[in-house]
Amino acid sequence: MPLLASRLKEQLKYCNGCPAPTGVFPKLGVKIMYCVIWKRNGNWELFTNEVWLHEKEARDYALQNKFKKSVEWKVADYKDWFKSNS
Repeated sequence: MPLLASRLKEQLKYCNGCPAPTGVFPKLGVKIMYCVIWKRNGNWELFTNEVWLHEKEARDYALQNKFKKSVEWKVADYKDWFKSNS
């Protein structure tokens, strides 16, 4: 099992009562994870290499960074931005 999947499975053991995020993460029966992206020089790029289980957590992280109003950012599905090892 890849490191990310094993860590996620371990975290979910202790997450009784956590609100269920949207989407489905196939092999684990876990939900989709999210990342924060921003627009730099006209291209969308990862803002950080961190991922969150809940969309709200990713959005809260981005809001804590207090982007300037001129900076475009959004929360995206991490699978679109992180390459698979397989």
